[in-house]
Amino acid sequence: MANVKRTSMFLDRDLVHEAEEALGTKGPTETVHAAMRVALTQKKRLMAQRRLLELIKRGELVDPEYAENFWRYRHPEDG
Repeated sequence: MANVKRTSMFLDRDLVHEAEEALGTKGPTETVHAAMRVALTQKKRLMAQRRLLELIKRGELVDPEYAENFWRYRHPEDG
C-alpha cells in the first residue's frame, strides 16, 4: 500500500460481510479499499459517458458529411 493512514471507524458488521461477498474481499480494510475503488471507477465511467454524450450532441464525434451520407444511405425515403 502506498500512502496509508491508520484510522478507527464504526462499521456495520452485516454490511461489511455483504460487501465482502459482493466484492470478493476478506476483512474490513480490504473491503473498504475495494468499495472506494468501485466508487471511483463508477465516477470515472459516468464522467466519460457525459463527455461522450456532449461530443454526440455537438456533432463532434463523427465527420458531419459522413453522418449525413450514412443517414441518406440508411433512410433513402427521407431524401
